[in-house]
Amino acid sequence: MVLCMSRMRRLFAVLSLTATAGAQELHTVIERQSLDISPRITLSDVSQGPRYRIPLMNQRSGTLTQPTFVVQAGRKTLPSSPATPERAAKVRNGEPAFIETVAPSGRIFQGSLLRLYLRVGIERRTLTEHLIQIFPQRLDLPVQIDAPWLTDLPLTEKIPTTDDATLPAALRRQRASLVVNGALATAEIDRDIERDGRTFAVFELPCNFVLRTAGSLHVPPAKLRFAWATRFQEDLVTDHVPIDRQDGLVLSNSLDLQIEPLPRLSKPADFGGAVGTFAVQATATPLEVDLNDSIQLTLSITGEGNLAFFDPPTLPAMPGFHLRGRSEQLRNKTRAITYDLAVRSTNLFVVPAITLPFFEPLSATYQTIETQPIPLRVRRASAPPQDANALPSAATGGSFSRSSWLLTVLATAILLGIVVRRKRSRP
Repeated sequence: MVLCMSRMRRLFAVLSLTATAGAQELHTVIERQSLDISPRITLSDVSQGPRYRIPLMNQRSGTLTQPTFVVQAGRKTLPSSPATPERAAKVRNGEPAFIETVAPSGRIFQGSLLRLYLRVGIERRTLTEHLIQIFPQRLDLPVQIDAPWLTDLPLTEKIPTTDDATLPAALRRQRASLVVNGALATAEIDRDIERDGRTFAVFELPCNFVLRTAGSLHVPPAKLRFAWATRFQEDLVTDHVPIDRQDGLVLSNSLDLQIEPLPRLSKPADFGGAVGTFAVQATATPLEVDLNDSIQLTLSITGEGNLAFFDPPTLPAMPGFHLRGRSEQLRNKTRAITYDLAVRSTNLFVVPAITLPFFEPLSATYQTIETQPIPLRVRRASAPPQDANALPSAATGGSFSRSSWLLTVLATAILLGIVVRRKRSRP
């Protein structure tokens, strides 16, 4: 059981069951404790099991204790774990900060890249004159954000954001240090905005997720903690000591997103799960090769989407090639797949085009792109060169053939016979 807070400060209990009990079999016994219970119970089906959304009205601010929910499913009694929701005081028009979670507009599909932005705004004057450093280490933005979903969001796989270190310095966004989920982090500095006649400095935390499956995705509110004061006094140790310190706690909005399954109609037979917007290019080295040598065929897939999560494209039928192995490298927005191909025929003149089918979320259609064919020249294997310093042999057809050796041995024997006869004929 999970308790969450909406932007209107209404408390919801989200009860997820792994059992397949229907709504008619669900009976809840909720102990009232500073909670005004609404009788409306909303059922939403997710892949893990039914999820019940129970609205509860909070009567006071602070930390509350919600006892166990007891669920009767048939003859089974299923208690949930207790929860301790924290409710912030009502946000006033003069609140010096805000936090909000921003999601893209439009339809969201299974397998697609979901980019959420956690946006923090601090009134410019409060940031420069009144905000208090609440940590031993001095931070550019002395606030703490609590948002566990940044690292653990159901139905998703978190992927790192694109590193802008490769961009020119003029295109890189400046960053500010802060604390997120108890750890030091940095946020991108965005442009100031105007709200209710006041100027706010804005900071953004982009978060990328790949949606593993279809269903209902709930993003709980995030908490923003900070402290400020309007009066300070000088101190021998520190520059400013706050006199009227105030601790702030602001909650963001929550999100409820519906993830649609990929359409089955018109799905290509060789579809490997690529979802996004992509471009492909193929290169091969060397372009002139001897028979039985290898070439390195590199397929580069570039774009926005689930680059690391779909199957590599299927190579077309390539008679005369033998696949020895494959390696991959993922960097920023490019996935490079290198194939080690051995050349087995001299009748090869081209590396055929490679196709990549993918689903494009903006148009909600399947598309197919392909690489350009690559011309190739295969040379016949030539005879190995002879070493000029090697001794001649019969196998190489040298001057010392087998018959030459026999004649040499016969001549030597005759010469020895003549010498021996002359020695015997002497007196």
